[in-house]
Amino acid sequence: MKDLKKRNIVRTIVLLVPLLLGLAAVTSAQNNPACTYAGVAGEWGDTFTGTFYPPPGKATLIAAVGKATFDAHGNFSETVTSTTSDTASQETATGTYILNSDCTGTMTVSVHDESGNTPDRTATWALVFVDNARELRGIMTSEVAHLPPPPDGPGDVSVPAVITRYAKKLFPDSQNQQ
Repeated sequence: MKDLKKRNIVRTIVLLVPLLLGLAAVTSAQNNPACTYAGVAGEWGDTFTGTFYPPPGKATLIAAVGKATFDAHGNFSETVTSTTSDTASQETATGTYILNSDCTGTMTVSVHDESGNTPDRTATWALVFVDNARELRGIMTSEVAHLPPPPDGPGDVSVPAVITRYAKKLFPDSQNQQ
C-alpha cells in the first residue's frame, strides 16, 4: 500500500511540474507583451533635433515638429515643419518601418520638399517603442541627399548626421492604456 501511495505521489508530481511551468510561462508572457504593428499603428506627435552636414559639409542645426502616422502594415507618413540654421520649411515624408517583437525596429523614409517633388533625401532610423508603445525614441543611422546627377551635380551623396527623434502617440487606444 505504501508503494502505491509513493507511486501516486511521484506520478502527481511528474504531471504537475510541467503544468505549473507552463502556467508560469503564460503568466510571464502576459506580463511582458510583445510589440505588434497593430499596437503601434496610429497618429503620433513627433519632434527631432540634431546636426547634419549637407554638401559641402558645413554643420547645420535642425529642429522639426510634425504629425506622423504609422499603419498596421508597416507604412509611415508624416508632415513636418522644420527649421535649420537659416530656413524654415514644410516637408512630407513617406516610408516603411520594420517592427520587432522586442519593440525595436528600423524605418526608411523618403523626404519630399514643399512641392512634393521626387524625394530630395532618404533617411534610415533605428527605433525603440517604449511605455507600452505609447512613446518612440529614434536615432538617424544614415541619410542620403538626392542631388542632380553628373554633369550638373554629384548625384546621391551620403550626408553625415547626428539627429534624434522623440514621438508620443496622440490617441493611445484602449489596449495600450494602463
